[in-house]
Amino acid sequence: MDVDFIDDARFLAIRTSGIVTDKDSVPQIIDSDTVVFGGFKIKISAAIYESAKAAEVVDGWKMLQNEMPMDELFQPYFLETIREWKTPGFEYATEPIILELLRFCYWYYRCSQVDRSTFDTKKARIVSEMSADLGNISQYKVSLHYGKRFEVKGGKPYDDEFEKFYIKLPTGLWSVIAEVKFPVLASEAGLRVSFHKKHDFLIDDLPCEVKAINDEPRGPEHDEQDITSEIKSFIERNKVAGDIDNGIGQGGRIIFVDATRSTTGRFLNEKTSAENPEFAFEKTIATAVNNARKGGSFTPVVISASAIDCRSDGGKCNYKTVTFLRSVQVKKENKDKFKVHIADV
Repeated sequence: MDVDFIDDARFLAIRTSGIVTDKDSVPQIIDSDTVVFGGFKIKISAAIYESAKAAEVVDGWKMLQNEMPMDELFQPYFLETIREWKTPGFEYATEPIILELLRFCYWYYRCSQVDRSTFDTKKARIVSEMSADLGNISQYKVSLHYGKRFEVKGGKPYDDEFEKFYIKLPTGLWSVIAEVKFPVLASEAGLRVSFHKKHDFLIDDLPCEVKAINDEPRGPEHDEQDITSEIKSFIERNKVAGDIDNGIGQGGRIIFVDATRSTTGRFLNEKTSAENPEFAFEKTIATAVNNARKGGSFTPVVISASAIDCRSDGGKCNYKTVTFLRSVQVKKENKDKFKVHIADV
């Protein structure tokens, strides 16, 4: 498929030579909608968010660099991109995984603008959550691979322990991205958002908790069914029900579930149009807030999935997000099993 959100010519040259420069490891602005990063020229509005600007991504990188070693975070993601992007066996990789770092930067920057008086609370939480992964990166001395001929180029496998760690590495980042994305979307919807050390964020006085579901992030599709049945099956999955129950136990009055990197998320993006107002975040969150204020035994659960959509307009790509609302009651039957009740739509 021909797509217009990315140009990988320099990246492919880097992979051939095995040499990456310091400049390649930091996002560089080309114009208001384009950055170069890791050899990729990336259209920000198509790959990150429809209203995103290149300067916001770079500003986010600079802010994060003050809090954590972003160059060390770059290294394993770039190595995995070297291994995956346009290589046999990874045909399902529709975007380079290195894009996740730019999404992290963008949403972190935007989150910092939501409520500056309480953002330090959120910042401390994000830095704490990222510290474990960064510690593991240092421990496995990924930096020894950086600036040298990459072992993956010659087919040499990663150290077994590092391989096990790396498989889990994106999961932590995806969860953090969800934590900084949903407050921004709620703020864009005109709601008053702030941060609190006990919760992921507040909408007015309503505590909100965020969960990210990551399963088979880029594997083959599952059997098709209708959207209502798909969402029901998704919520009833023990992992998802457990995360929702955990969020409610943490005091969440509204639970946000990022399903982007799940089989259900891919299904929802394929079967829906972002142009349909029924799937707009603004409508969904307004209803969720109203339902939360009414109280009761059912908790509003906002399920969201995003994707780069290149299926129409002759290969022109757009960033889309679709959102769904369900009112859910979760009961724990035993330590490993949950019973879910979903209110009628």
